[in-house]
Amino acid sequence: STCICREPPMGKFWKALNSSKRAGEAFFWWYSLVWMGAMAAVVQLKIYESFTPNGYIAFATSLAVPCILIPLCFPSVEDRHVPVMSRYVIKANLYIAVLGLLANHFFTHYFYNVLGMRYTGPVAPDATVSLNNVPICMHLMTHPYFCSYHSISTPLLRLVKTSTQTWSRWISIFCYYATACLMALLTAWLETWTISSFPYYTYPDFDRMLTTGSVFYGLFFLVSFPMFARLDEEVGEKWSWQRTVIEALASMMLILTLADFWRLVVSL
Repeated sequence: STCICREPPMGKFWKALNSSKRAGEAFFWWYSLVWMGAMAAVVQLKIYESFTPNGYIAFATSLAVPCILIPLCFPSVEDRHVPVMSRYVIKANLYIAVLGLLANHFFTHYFYNVLGMRYTGPVAPDATVSLNNVPICMHLMTHPYFCSYHSISTPLLRLVKTSTQTWSRWISIFCYYATACLMALLTAWLETWTISSFPYYTYPDFDRMLTTGSVFYGLFFLVSFPMFARLDEEVGEKWSWQRTVIEALASMMLILTLADFWRLVVSL
C-alpha cells in the first residue's frame, strides 16, 4: 500500500501532507533530543577524556546507527505496510548518508586548507582510523547532526512556502530562499560555536572561524536545505531510492561549485 496524501490546503501548515514523511520527521525530532543530550553530557562532563580512538568510533556509532536501525526495526504506524525502500525515513537516511560521506571526503578539506582547521589528540587522522584524512568517528557523527538539521529546516521551509502561496510568485520565492539562507547561516554558526568546547577540534583564529568560516559552511546548507526538503514533498510524488541518491549527488556538486567559487573569487 502507499502512504496517504491529500490535496494541499490553502493557508499555513508546517506538517508534511505525506504521512510517511510526517512520521519520519517526527522520528528525527525526538531522536535529536536523545543524541544531542548524550553529546552534551559527554562534552560538558568531559567524559570524552576517557575515550580511546576506538572509543570515539564506538560512541559515534552508537549515535549514528539508531537513525536507521530504530525506524527499520520499529516502523511507524504509517510505514508498517509501506515497502522499506519507499519509506521516507529510509530514503532520508540514504540521502544524508551520501551527502555526509561526500561532505567529509571533499568539503572538510576546504576547512583544512583554507581556514586551517585540524583534528588533534585521539581524533587526529594519524591517531585513529580515517578516510581521506578525516577521522571515521567524524564521518559517523555527521549522520545524526545532518539528520537533525534537515528534519528541522524542512518544516520551517514548508511553513514559509505555504504562508506565502497567495503572494506574488517572486516574493514567495524570495522569502523561501531568504529563510533557507538565514537557517543555513544560523546552523553553521551554532555548530561552530558549540563545537568550540571540544578541545581536539582546533583552528588558528576562532573569530574568523565564527564569522568567515560560518558563512563558508553556510553555503553547504544553503544548497542542502531546500534540495533535501523536496524529498517526497509534493502531493502524489514519491522518489525512488535511485533518485534519492542522484539528488544527493547533485546537491554535493552544487555545494562544491559554490565552495570553490568562494575560494577563488572571495579569496578566503
